[in-house]
Amino acid sequence: MALRSPTAEQAEVILSNSDRLCVFACAGSGKTFTLVQRIVRLVKEGTLPNKIAAITFTNLAADHLRRELVRELGDHAAATQIFAGTIHSFCHHLIQTCTADLLHETLVLSD
Repeated sequence: MALRSPTAEQAEVILSNSDRLCVFACAGSGKTFTLVQRIVRLVKEGTLPNKIAAITFTNLAADHLRRELVRELGDHAAATQIFAGTIHSFCHHLIQTCTADLLHETLVLSD
């Protein structure tokens, strides 16, 4: 569980009922803390972990995010079901998961 309390702005993001949020803030402002706390709240309130995607800009940030999710959720299987990665890895994940069924029914021709 988090050892610190969120600021008013962070609490607004953590408690938002919006399906999608885009948070822009400077380095060191607590974006990872805020995102992790929001995800923890969603999971505890019943959101399926495999329906959550947290997208970052760097692999380093994605690794840190995944570590924080495991720490906050414990060794809970939920932490490994949450997608946390870069926009590039998210697109790759979508291509792998969403086109698998289509490729079985589609003839792909390439040069």
